[in-house]
Amino acid sequence: MSERVVVVDWPQIAKRGEVLFPGALVVYANGSLPMEALETDDCIIVSTNAERLTDFCQQVVSASCRLVRYSTDDISQFTTREEVLHWHQQGGLAEYKGSPIPAPAPQVQKPVKPIPPGATNEAHTEPAGAGLDEPPEWMNEIPDALEMHQHSVRIASDLKKQAFAESGPHEWSEPADLWGTSPLPNFPPECLPPEIATYVLDQADRAGVDPAQVALNCYVACAGLIRVGINLQMQEDSGEDGRTWREKPILWGAVVGDPSTGKGPALDIALHKFYKIAAALRAKDESLWEQYDKDSKIYEKRMQSWYVEQAKTPTGLMEPSAPTKPPRERLWTDDVTKEVVAKLLTENPRGKICIIKDELASWFGGFDAYGNGKSDKDRPDWLSFYESKERYIDRAMEGRSYHVDSWGGVILGGIQPEVLSKISGKLGADGMLQRFQIIVSKPKRQIAKRPANADAVRDWNRIMENLAAMQPDTQSVQLSPEAAAFMDQQVEWISNAMQSGVAPALVAALGKWEGLFGRLMLVSQCISAAALGMRSPAAYVPLKVAQQAWAWMQSLLWPHAVTFYMGQIDQGDEYASVRAFADFCLARDVEAVQPYEMTQRWSHYRRFKTIQQRREFWARVEQVGWVRPLGAFDRNNAIARAYEINPRVYDGRFRAQAFTAKSAAVRYRDAMHPAMVRAQGREPGED
Repeated sequence: MSERVVVVDWPQIAKRGEVLFPGALVVYANGSLPMEALETDDCIIVSTNAERLTDFCQQVVSASCRLVRYSTDDISQFTTREEVLHWHQQGGLAEYKGSPIPAPAPQVQKPVKPIPPGATNEAHTEPAGAGLDEPPEWMNEIPDALEMHQHSVRIASDLKKQAFAESGPHEWSEPADLWGTSPLPNFPPECLPPEIATYVLDQADRAGVDPAQVALNCYVACAGLIRVGINLQMQEDSGEDGRTWREKPILWGAVVGDPSTGKGPALDIALHKFYKIAAALRAKDESLWEQYDKDSKIYEKRMQSWYVEQAKTPTGLMEPSAPTKPPRERLWTDDVTKEVVAKLLTENPRGKICIIKDELASWFGGFDAYGNGKSDKDRPDWLSFYESKERYIDRAMEGRSYHVDSWGGVILGGIQPEVLSKISGKLGADGMLQRFQIIVSKPKRQIAKRPANADAVRDWNRIMENLAAMQPDTQSVQLSPEAAAFMDQQVEWISNAMQSGVAPALVAALGKWEGLFGRLMLVSQCISAAALGMRSPAAYVPLKVAQQAWAWMQSLLWPHAVTFYMGQIDQGDEYASVRAFADFCLARDVEAVQPYEMTQRWSHYRRFKTIQQRREFWARVEQVGWVRPLGAFDRNNAIARAYEINPRVYDGRFRAQAFTAKSAAVRYRDAMHPAMVRAQGREPGED
């Protein structure tokens, strides 16, 4: 190590160290030399006391260490150790009172840390950049980085020995990605129902778009064709009334991406056949509704005549009978006003409707269209739209109510990250956003200039047609014993993920996953039946369908949810503090921290004024898997003496964020330490 270290034993000099010794690491010492001085080959020791200077000299390991005695008149008398010895022999340092200055000590090898009984070398592996041998060059750029880094190593070394002696080696969990910067995985084809996977991959390749967003659109489009009467029974009936937990084929999906990511073409791939089926259903009912409109007008005239006759003389004339309203099968709408949707649902025998928007921002912004933005009365109605239950939709301005047997439906569309970030704070914590399956779209790719897979297109069209024609059976679909046991295992995974310290918004999304799991299994079961030409889904969900639905959630939805909720949604001040602490660690490669020191070393920590606030902070950092307590707790049993940093955070997974954190620390140094900047031959603010 070649960085110059200046050791001083007078606090006033230490405070002026950056001006007196530009470009050097100034360390205050009173008694024994710090490790920084013992490890460097360019150390300057400044002392106001001759005896202490001699003591320091006896501790020096490096023969090239330089010594100086401080005086108020001259602080530039830097002399090599050999020169000091010669000077002393000539009597030049008589003020040392005859204390001998030892001969240069030979270089010694740093002792290896002992491995406690029962521990392994793997358990003692140092994190990248955390050793004392060769700290990286960037540490010279940040004023406190090297000091914090090496100080933390000493803390961790002492306290880890104690921890190993008490409980043995500690297994670290995976640290949470607090910024959502982990790269999204390649699309896993096994997460899709095999009957539609070929179509999704083929069309995504031809359009040059991310297969994940095509897959989401196709999955949700399939759900939009299935009647709400087809449902999955998630548990045994609770009694004679048959009330139990059932999930319906209702999915909400949103693709988050910039305009250049191809959200429009991906949506067209999924909805081309969907729109044709919707047009055919509308044409089928058109003639019936034309006749109904004529009969309704005749009925109104007859009723007027009947009222007139009844007013003259009650003759007991039979009241005219009203014409029967025919069904109006409607698959979708892009009108997001609650009254229009309610009217369509009262006429729709399918029991639900799809809301499809190229930009979902208009749907989010359409809540309470008649309230001039002063209230949010529509939110409860739209929240219940995910459940598809009986509901009255009232509007005082119209003086009427709509009774909807099944208020619910599918929602599908895209939204831009910038737009979503602006409205996310207004969405609140009621779970509106968390009802959506989120896909963060990747940039477009090269278009494959080749014909489409004709067999895959034909199979897709047939499946869509059969889904639209599918009818509910007399009994609900049920889970096979194998599928039920598999689901119980995954519910435990969901519970553990909710307690892993992820962002509150992501925890809320995970709270919907058990029900979402059932809905995905139901839709996949219907897709399998449609591929076989069945008029109703099979009675029992097999294990392979449950495994495919879970692969969709764990392999695809989970990494996208982490990226979205951790990186693109504001989590509030409490979670921002956890991120700020992680940046602090990454910028300095610290191995352990002591809370009592953080008040001086990290300004953000001073925001926590009470013990309770600090205890909650450390609990949150520990919950996300970034630290674990080392040593005893304080007298309030609230905060540990020290906290060890998870070594996995330095294994390269957060390389991009570490670079950002270190760059920010250098910019802060430029602003707060102009003398150090000028010592490097440039002016503050220069690149």
